[in-house]
Amino acid sequence: MRIEIALGLLGALAAVAMGLLLWGSAKKQSARFRSLVHNSRDLITVVDEHSIALYQSPSSTRVLGYPPRDVVGTKLTDLLHPNDKGRVVEAFAGIYGHAGETAALTFRLRHCDGSWVTMEGTVLNLVDDRTVGGFVVNTRDITERERVAAELATARDAALEASRMKSQFLASMSHEIRTPMNAVIGLTELLLDTPLSTEQRRYAGGVQTAADGLLGIINDILDFSKVEAGKLHFEQVDLDLGLLLEDVVALFAETAQTRGLELLVHRHVGLPTALRGDPTRLRQVLVNLVANAVKFTDAGVVDGGAGRVLDGELVTEGLRDHLAAEQRQGLVGEERVAHH
Repeated sequence: MRIEIALGLLGALAAVAMGLLLWGSAKKQSARFRSLVHNSRDLITVVDEHSIALYQSPSSTRVLGYPPRDVVGTKLTDLLHPNDKGRVVEAFAGIYGHAGETAALTFRLRHCDGSWVTMEGTVLNLVDDRTVGGFVVNTRDITERERVAAELATARDAALEASRMKSQFLASMSHEIRTPMNAVIGLTELLLDTPLSTEQRRYAGGVQTAADGLLGIINDILDFSKVEAGKLHFEQVDLDLGLLLEDVVALFAETAQTRGLELLVHRHVGLPTALRGDPTRLRQVLVNLVANAVKFTDAGVVDGGAGRVLDGELVTEGLRDHLAAEQRQGLVGEERVAHH
């Protein structure tokens, strides 16, 4: 009999101890949950089917300037921005009647100082859950993020507009300068058709060559604006590579002579002169190559030439022709200025 009583007492004590352990564990879990909610930067709100706030997390003081007691019992829609009410109501209606469903939300709430705070998050339908009995709205303040994004968008638009204005200015300037330059070139050609002495013809030819070069620079400026606007196109017309090389070298003949340089032009044997391509772009490349060669060569020979590229075998299309400008400087050896 005594043994049975002792066992009963031990069982009762064990049950009490287990109950105390469970209660203590639940209390700790509850305290941990309250601490998480209290320190969360997210705004946690529970509203009923009529948008009345049933619960408001303490973060409302930090996010909106309202203590939770001022929010509970009020209609959440009263704090919504007028332009966002329709979208929020539609989101709630979309999950109403679907227990456990969630919907994404982005809306603005009125701060206690009258400013608007942009919130982003989700709403969860727990209306049928007896422990909740409403919609759980979990959102985060993204006002600063939206402000930075708006500033970046504004800066991007300003940069694009500045680029557009620059391209427009370059195109307009190029057009305005090109008109009188064409007149200079045309009058020089007429002058060269008249009887001139050898010296006069050389001077007039120099003017024509320089004018052509300046016109090329103007076209380069216009091309730059076209590149930025994505409107640069390449021509496919017949061209004479030999004449093109001679014209480019003639453009720098006077400069090379002044610097005491010998300026040559040649074509490799077997290279066809009749090609198809964009003579303007090709001339720009050659002018840059020869100009750099003349500029950075102190003494010796500047040789502007054209040959084929070898990739195991000779290519058969002129578009892959090899273009080079080389400089040779006395006993120093041979240095390649550019290779394309």
